[in-house]
Amino acid sequence: MSRPLSPLIHLVDDDQAVRESLALLIGTVGLRVRTWADPRAFVAGFEREAIGAIVLDVRMPGINGLTLLDTLMAEGVDQPIVLLTGHATVEMCRRALKSGALDFLEKPVDDERLLEVLQNAVRLHVQ
Repeated sequence: MSRPLSPLIHLVDDDQAVRESLALLIGTVGLRVRTWADPRAFVAGFEREAIGAIVLDVRMPGINGLTLLDTLMAEGVDQPIVLLTGHATVEMCRRALKSGALDFLEKPVDDERLLEVLQNAVRLHVQ
């Protein structure tokens, strides 16, 4: 089965406005985006074989982004993972990076910085 040429960014955030605005932004650089409101639905249904990256919000109901990061790393997911939060602490950032996150960004996220991080993540995943 052939893979689509455009990398896929999985965006997991319980805030619909954030999902919609970031999906529009990410699409401007030619990346496909699949959004998820429910972290559990994401774990059950995301495309593990797709070239791309994963963006996780830290604060979500049910499973928070740090726990989800740990789960994905334990399952051997090789797509780079970026965490986003509006409530960052140094400890939260340290834990995310130590657990294997590629980057940790604060909301409201700088558009250029997010796009740079995601394009770098895709390059890393291709390598």
